[in-house]
Amino acid sequence: LDMAITGMYNKYYQTNARVFRAIYVWCADDVTAHSGGNKSRFSEYDRFNFNSGNTDILEMYQLYYQTIKACNYVINNAERTPVEKSFLEPRLGQAYFLRALNYFELVRFFGKQYEAGKNNTQLGVPIVLKTVTDFNGDLSVARNTVEEVYTQVIKDLNESIANLPEENSFYADAYSAKALLSRVYLQK
Repeated sequence: LDMAITGMYNKYYQTNARVFRAIYVWCADDVTAHSGGNKSRFSEYDRFNFNSGNTDILEMYQLYYQTIKACNYVINNAERTPVEKSFLEPRLGQAYFLRALNYFELVRFFGKQYEAGKNNTQLGVPIVLKTVTDFNGDLSVARNTVEEVYTQVIKDLNESIANLPEENSFYADAYSAKALLSRVYLQK
């Protein structure tokens, strides 16, 4: 179980170790606007105009879902581990916390508030809660609404708060989950 938790955090680390993690700070910064050489994909961020050929965006999307897949594996299989409840609960809390964080990032970055011709349907991202081995962010999967994604994030964070210890640790604790939950409510 601890190895699965480590693997889950390793996947999340990969989403933060790549160049695209800085997309949020590059948008409209006028530093990355150079259109020559190998920087053209960065100018897309500056103009808020990403195209489907930008491999950074696709890789980021897929890595978020790979992290969610690792979280789902822990959530759906943790109770098979023959351990005490006091050992199991904090690890489940980690998985719920990290899944919520990844869905929060996904809906903020890829969710659309309105789509033309869809009666202002709010499109979010696909919610995958089962351990699906072949799903890495398949772009053809139907998306849930923004509201459904936020509802899932809030549900996961409440599960996380219920299972995580309050003392500070190397990993997320109940205070981390509460802080993220407050950010979700402010963003929503």
